[in-house]
Amino acid sequence: EKENEVLTYAESYSLSIYLPAGDDILDEVESFESVAIDTAIDLQNSWAAEGENNMFRLEVYCERSFADEFSRAVLEDIPLVAVAFTIMSIFCVLVFWKKDKVQSRSLVGFGAVCTVLLSIMTGYGLAFMIGVPFTGLAQILPFVMFGIGLDDSFIIFGAYERIRENSSSVTDRIHDTVKETGMSIFLTTFTSTLAFAVGCISTIPAVYWLCLYAFPTIIIDFVYQVTFFLAIIALDEKRVKDGRMDGLVCITPKDRHEETREAGVQIEQSDTFLLGKFMAWYSDILLRPLVKAGVLVLFSILLAAMMYSTTQLERAFVFTDVLPKDSYVTSFINAVEDYSHNNVFIPEIHFRYVNQSDVSVQASMESFLEDMVKMPQISDLPQFFWLWDFRNFTNKTSSV
Repeated sequence: EKENEVLTYAESYSLSIYLPAGDDILDEVESFESVAIDTAIDLQNSWAAEGENNMFRLEVYCERSFADEFSRAVLEDIPLVAVAFTIMSIFCVLVFWKKDKVQSRSLVGFGAVCTVLLSIMTGYGLAFMIGVPFTGLAQILPFVMFGIGLDDSFIIFGAYERIRENSSSVTDRIHDTVKETGMSIFLTTFTSTLAFAVGCISTIPAVYWLCLYAFPTIIIDFVYQVTFFLAIIALDEKRVKDGRMDGLVCITPKDRHEETREAGVQIEQSDTFLLGKFMAWYSDILLRPLVKAGVLVLFSILLAAMMYSTTQLERAFVFTDVLPKDSYVTSFINAVEDYSHNNVFIPEIHFRYVNQSDVSVQASMESFLEDMVKMPQISDLPQFFWLWDFRNFTNKTSSV
């Protein structure tokens, strides 16, 4: 009621609890916050379970909430690396698989994925040793590395397969493979490493830390490709010469090629890798005149659509996008935006390393604060300013 100044209706009620600060009690404060959050979330879930029978809704946020939820997002995404490893392993095994039990190279495909995984583990371990912070942005590196590393593996093995017909021994084949592909792989590694190394001068900490993880990991992957992966190819070639099965290396199949394999004669296979068959079919389709025209038309449409979409881009940063979808922090911030005009985070100004008892310093502090309040982005006076509070206190006590 406006006349009697009595509050009769409200959509929301905000309660803030301020805890003491200090390094000596930091652990106790954080422990209290953790218990308070768990208790509030339990009550929140209890009210939500009542459905329409309960008209109340509870949201909670504290100093440690964002850090806790961001860490939870990081931990929840870590299993995606295992998922990526599994998918890429299956893909590479199928790519290198052949019908012939001996000539099939699925173990080499799996070894290619393991090579990249080892480089990721080594790069991360090195970064952990020197104390580089692990952030959510650094989690994209494994997916980037699978792309970079497997590309090098395919190039190496493709060259090795072409050279097999002209080289007699495994040593000569490995030598010729490195000679043919070494420079191209080195240049791609160098350009990728240089790009991430330049990113290390970024002023954004998350980008800087990501680049510190990335550029040594790419170098390590190159080293593993020309050592570990080539060794895998050589060992698998020995398996083929011995006539042992792909995948079950302890078994020698008894079939129509047994005598030829035992004699050490190279067997010409009629079947090729699955990827080769697909690319042969794809090239035949792509070279048809009607398909060529369709490709040009589709490219033109996509180009026009992408050019238009660039004009509609808006620059924005919603920090809740880095939190889990079910985060209580996101729910709290949405509630504040819906039911309050206040900001979620209260900005603070600290005057350090000055004598605040000096009258001239106090005048400078007030002048600075007045200039800040005049900014269009600031609508209200600060809730707390010790100088104003102190003056009010002295004025009240002096009048008593």
